[in-house]
Amino acid sequence: MKKYWQKARTFLVGYGNYYVIGLAILCVYAILQIKLGFAFYLADSEDAGSWNQIIEGLSYSYLAGYFFYLLTVRLPYWEMKIKVHEALKRKAEKIDSNYQECLISVLPPGSQVNFEMKEEIVVAIFKKFSYLGKCRLSSFGMEVTAIDYIKAKHEENQRLAATILEYKPWLSAGTVSQIEEIRNSDLSSMVIALTNPKLAKILDNEGSRATLAGTMWKMASLAKEIKETV
Repeated sequence: MKKYWQKARTFLVGYGNYYVIGLAILCVYAILQIKLGFAFYLADSEDAGSWNQIIEGLSYSYLAGYFFYLLTVRLPYWEMKIKVHEALKRKAEKIDSNYQECLISVLPPGSQVNFEMKEEIVVAIFKKFSYLGKCRLSSFGMEVTAIDYIKAKHEENQRLAATILEYKPWLSAGTVSQIEEIRNSDLSSMVIALTNPKLAKILDNEGSRATLAGTMWKMASLAKEIKETV
């Protein structure tokens, strides 16, 4: 029973704005029909005059409240959303960029990326190269392994995700859920194990590499969706 109630609550909350707009449209219809006979009628009644007065009064009251709501709540919300949109977009693009770089981090330094970034291709590459090897994106003479690079980029993305969630009122429920997936991803515990000096070499096999690649791919796909919806 609790499960069905949660689904019903999610449905009601998720479509709340549509209900409010729908009622406003009904009120406009009622006023047009009663006062001007402009809209089509639904039914006749002997007490139509009394009912029309009640419906007309309720319609005017609802529309007045609705327009007050638009002016005091929705318009400031839309204005703020426009202002924060660019900042959130840049953070989301950075998260996406970080994970895209992680997908090619196991390639040897200086190698060219001339393949399509599909999951099966990324998994095959990860299985071929050790994540303990030098990261392709190492620069300025720094010897960074691929797994250390992935760990650093994932931690950076988790911090970025946390800052995005500070703007939760201007995000959709779906986007919030996706960002929470990044914050609570299995990738965190995975990279901790794979960078553990006692476990790193033991776990460096095709199975672990494939699992790491699959998890990385999931994060990269999630980041792309967030970038498109934030």
